[in-house]
Amino acid sequence: MKNEEIIIERFDINNYVKYRQNLSSVCVPSEFYTLCRQTFDLAKKNVFLMFRKYESGILFFKKQKTNLIGYCIVEDIRYLPEDYQDSLEAGYQIPLSVLKEYSTVISDCMIAKKYRRKGYGRKLAEYVINSAYPNSKISLKAIEDGLYFWDKLDFESIKDNNSVKILKRGNRNA
Repeated sequence: MKNEEIIIERFDINNYVKYRQNLSSVCVPSEFYTLCRQTFDLAKKNVFLMFRKYESGILFFKKQKTNLIGYCIVEDIRYLPEDYQDSLEAGYQIPLSVLKEYSTVISDCMIAKKYRRKGYGRKLAEYVINSAYPNSKISLKAIEDGLYFWDKLDFESIKDNNSVKILKRGNRNA
């Protein structure tokens, strides 16, 4: 769409108030119900929100609009307290041996239904992988459409578990 601008913003515990303000100022799609419940208390968690800004209106009456397109939640489990380490495997549904090596976990990533299959998901994922975490070993658990999506982005399944993915690019070995 012409006159469109895509913005990705990163939020953590240090800018939680701004995160809440952003969510209250835009229309949050109903499928993003987990965003409103996010806390930043234990892991080193980052929430990436993808916004689409564009002009809308009739004739000379133009208005700037902002839509929330998608989000990605990333946690670094190395920052969790030791007593939480036992519950990691169950919580993420990723084997502990994988979590210890691939400790940056994409715990949730979603694009609103009406924006899917338009390149927004790839743009958000590539931003998180290449810009926000360029030297990290990343793991995630994918379901349904996510299995195909993450395979296209060079994530590979671990042995005996097609839904658990790890980033294994040759140039990304951290």
